[in-house]
Amino acid sequence: MKRTALAALSAAALALAACSSGGGNATPTPTESASAFAVPSAPEAPQVAVVDKPMFEVTGDKGTAPELSYSGDAPTELQRYTIDANPEGKEVSDTDVVLAQYHGQVWNGDVFDSSYQRGAPAAFSLNGVIPGWKFGLKGARVGERVALSIPSAQGYPQGTPDGKIKAGDTITFVVEILDAVAADTPAPDAGAQVKDPKELNLDVAASDGVLSGVTVAEGTEAPTEQKLEKLTEGTGEKEITAESQFVVRVAAGFYEADAPQRPAEVIVSNAKALPQTVGAKAGSRFALFSPKSQQGPAQVLVFDVLKVFE
Repeated sequence: MKRTALAALSAAALALAACSSGGGNATPTPTESASAFAVPSAPEAPQVAVVDKPMFEVTGDKGTAPELSYSGDAPTELQRYTIDANPEGKEVSDTDVVLAQYHGQVWNGDVFDSSYQRGAPAAFSLNGVIPGWKFGLKGARVGERVALSIPSAQGYPQGTPDGKIKAGDTITFVVEILDAVAADTPAPDAGAQVKDPKELNLDVAASDGVLSGVTVAEGTEAPTEQKLEKLTEGTGEKEITAESQFVVRVAAGFYEADAPQRPAEVIVSNAKALPQTVGAKAGSRFALFSPKSQQGPAQVLVFDVLKVFE
C-alpha cells in the first residue's frame, strides 16, 4: 500500500513493498497493484520510546504466529520493546530494505494482517511504509524479534478502507527482522556483459558499483511493447527462483524530453512480477522497456539485482 505515488511506472512489472498512512489494506507487504515506484512523502520523524517493559503480552516462540493480549490503555507515543535480542546483528536504518515476519493487531482488537498466516516473510523498503514502521524499526537489529505500539498519528489516522483499522486506532506489531539491506549497498561484482547498453541507445551511469542513472539518446524511438533485456550476468551465490523476493536498485530513463526525472531508488521486486528474471544471480543488470500508457510516459527502467532473499 502506497503513501504517495508521484509517478506510476510499469505497474505490472516491478512490485513494490509500499505501505501507506492513507488508504488500501493495512499491510506492509507487496501488493499486486503496487507500481514500479512509490515515492512516499517524507514523514516527520516521531520520537520513539525504546522501553524495557513490554507494552502488551506476547505468547509464542520465534518463527511462529504470536498471540497478543492487552491490559490498560494504549501508549500515546510510538514504543518499541525487544522481545528477543541479537546484539551482534546488523543495525537497521530507516532507509533499509527489510525482510521480516510480522503480526499486526489493533490494540484490544482483531488481527488485521500476519505474514505468519500467509506462510512467508515479506520484504519491503522502510522508505515506503507507515512512520511507525519506518522509525519504530530504526535501531533494531537483524535477528531480533521486537514489539511495536504505534499510535494512530504514526499508523493510519483515517483508518483503512477495509475497515479493519478505524480512525484513531492504536495498532501493534510483533516483528521478526530476518535481513536488512542498506540503500547504498553496491551490486555484487558483475560478470560477462550480455548486451551493450549503447546498442539500445542507453547511457547508464554508475560509480563504484552503484547505479545512479540512465539516459536515453535523443531521437530514440519509444518502445511500443514491454520488453526485458539482460545487460549483465551476475556473479552472486544465489539465483532467483520462481518464489524469490529480491532487492534492486533501479533508475528510470525517459523518451520524452519533458518527462519528470527521477533519482535511482532501492526497492523490492519479485519473480512473480518479473518471471523473466528467474535463474539470474545477484549482480545481474536488466533493462525493462515500457511503452507510454495511462500510468506514465514511455520509459526504460535499468535495475541491478543487489540481493536475493532466501
